[in-house]
Amino acid sequence: MDADSEIITALDVQPANNDEAVNAAKLIAHEEEVHGNDVQALSIDGVGYRGDVLHELTDPENLNLEVFVPPPPEQPLQQFGPELFTLNAEGTVLTCPAGQSTGPWKRNKRRSGVFYRFPRATCAACPLREKCLAKPTQSSGRTVTKSYYEEEYRAAQAKAKTDEYHRVRREHPRIERKIADMVRWHGARRARYWGRPWVWLQGLLTGIVVNLKRMVRLLGPPTVPVRAALGAEG
Repeated sequence: MDADSEIITALDVQPANNDEAVNAAKLIAHEEEVHGNDVQALSIDGVGYRGDVLHELTDPENLNLEVFVPPPPEQPLQQFGPELFTLNAEGTVLTCPAGQSTGPWKRNKRRSGVFYRFPRATCAACPLREKCLAKPTQSSGRTVTKSYYEEEYRAAQAKAKTDEYHRVRREHPRIERKIADMVRWHGARRARYWGRPWVWLQGLLTGIVVNLKRMVRLLGPPTVPVRAALGAEG
């Protein structure tokens, strides 16, 4: 949805188990191709705070968007965070705050980063053990995950502290109101047909109706709030 006009510009219907965050890039690419728009920025819910998604959306060789996404709230850590562990240029050796090093262990399930595990004997004799391990009494060594997308995460976190971010996020509820309009007044809560193509058609027709309502308001004379009109007559 365009934040200024509140016109829906692209719409898709996904299976319940689909990756909504990944589909955001598809929607933007579709809008740029069909409407000929060069989308400059995107405000998305926290579902978009994922390294691979942020990389695809902000990649200068691809969509090259300025993304406004709320990062998760910062939690006070009881142990050294992954940012205090440094990788060498090749990404093959991880060094901890105590100066101990280890090699990669395996990729995580999403293949978005690599696990590094320090040997049990190394951590057992470490003077920083109390500050590093979540459970200092554990027998295993420290495991650290280094994401491939740390740069994208840092950029999103830094942007969330700017005035521009808060200005954009104040506009974001307009999208939620538009969805509520479709659900409450136009039957979008329930599918009328079987099969995703037919449900998509229902969503498309609903979007057209909602857009027509919005166009009438944009092209018509300015409306006067009911309370203000009653106050003027009184």
